[in-house]
Amino acid sequence: LTRVPPTAGGGSGIGRAVCARLAEEGALVAVADQNEAGAAETLRGLPRGEPGQEHEAFRVDVSSAQSTAAKELARWGWAL
Repeated sequence: LTRVPPTAGGGSGIGRAVCARLAEEGALVAVADQNEAGAAETLRGLPRGEPGQEHEAFRVDVSSAQSTAAKELARWGWAL
């Protein structure tokens, strides 16, 4: 079972630390943040996932469930 935890705010600070810890524990992480560059930086720092399963980063406005990124995150089973 692939675990994709919610990681809003994963582009910096505590959110980044949470993403790192979840990835270390074997979770497949979707790094979500309004700061696309910060999310990408977090993504680069995560340990590699299993073959065929990769962490991803998204620019997300968590205040808008209608945003394109929110719809993309929905495919991971994460509803805003």
